[in-house]
Amino acid sequence: MVASPPTADMKFRAAGIDNPTIEVPAGAQITLEFINGDSDMAHMWLLQIGDSGPASVQPGWGGGAHVAAAPPLGDPTSAGQPAETISLTAPPPGTYHYDCPFPGHAAQGMFGRFVVQS
Repeated sequence: MVASPPTADMKFRAAGIDNPTIEVPAGAQITLEFINGDSDMAHMWLLQIGDSGPASVQPGWGGGAHVAAAPPLGDPTSAGQPAETISLTAPPPGTYHYDCPFPGHAAQGMFGRFVVQS
């Protein structure tokens, strides 16, 4: 999952898709690599329980419980793009949301759905 790749400012991109819906089976072991591809801004990735979704985007989407998160990753350097590996067990079936919880980032388009199927 790349935050703000060069061709999609204020979006997440995975497998060439902006803000993809991620679908996984309940209980699956998941490893996600989060990369900050933005050349001038830090980003985070947060998956949380809650159903308010992007229609009422607020930083943290209303205080839902965090399922998984990547810490703030700063600008790329000569050593490359900063990255963080996130490992989690898929929560119970349902629709969850991921976003960048920095103020204003989700409202500008950095969010997506995380669907856990039974």
